[in-house]
Amino acid sequence: MPRIFVASRVIAGDIGNEFGVLIPIIDARHLFLIFQYGYGDELIIRGGPEYDNPFAFGRIRTQANVNPLDTRDSPLDASGLAIAISRAELDLQGQDPYAVWDTMIARADAINKSNIPYAMYLDAQNSNSVVASVMDAAGFSVAANLPPGSVLDDFPGISNLLNFSSFDLPNPFAGFDNPFDFDFSDGLELPSFDFPNLEASSPSLPSLELPDFDFGSVFGVGFFDD
Repeated sequence: MPRIFVASRVIAGDIGNEFGVLIPIIDARHLFLIFQYGYGDELIIRGGPEYDNPFAFGRIRTQANVNPLDTRDSPLDASGLAIAISRAELDLQGQDPYAVWDTMIARADAINKSNIPYAMYLDAQNSNSVVASVMDAAGFSVAANLPPGSVLDDFPGISNLLNFSSFDLPNPFAGFDNPFDFDFSDGLELPSFDFPNLEASSPSLPSLELPDFDFGSVFGVGFFDD
């Protein structure tokens, strides 16, 4: 039977594994989710910043239903040594693990499409916010399912459930500055305009009556009778 785990690893001293850059920080942990199936095969759901730039992280980006070896949450470091990962199995209370995982994938994908700004610490909305929001969508509390050896304060952003809107069509303004300060979070809505009633306000023009004219008498043929 497949199993789902809430997993974490320490990012104390630097954030190189998650963000690709080295910045001294206080002790903190990073959350992700593991789906274990078959003979120990695993897939994960994770979140992180759009850019490896500590001064401009960009938007939150998620990876869902992917091999952990292809992500920054690989269980192995660059030298092939195991990374310490703590995990807690999620009590599914009899629910189908595939259905629960599909719900989690859908929420992670929706977050990824919503272009939510990434914030590491102040008003944090980050990888831990992603996991908390994904678990909430499936009906689970991350606070009640923390990996062993950790407490809530270890996870910046864990209490921030992400607000988002998923778009059926791509936002044409994504990636561009918004000089008009419009809010496109709920989709695009064109402004309405009240145009004057031109028929009622326009002055009437006098009718022009042309005299009868026999073109045939001029050209000697009846062109307009064919």
